[in-house]
Amino acid sequence: MASTVIQRKWHTTYEVAEMLGFGLSKTKMLVLTGEIRSVKVGRNRRILPA
Repeated sequence: MASTVIQRKWHTTYEVAEMLGFGLSKTKMLVLTGEIRSVKVGRNRRILPA
């Protein structure tokens, strides 16, 4: 039986800030201005890796 590895499709704002080397407030500003596209899921924002 082959094992399946599930990778996360979406990232949190905090994870994206760490990836980009920005602060959390700078990343949130980029999301709010539309420079980084995101989707709101409930009360949280999720960002595609692309």
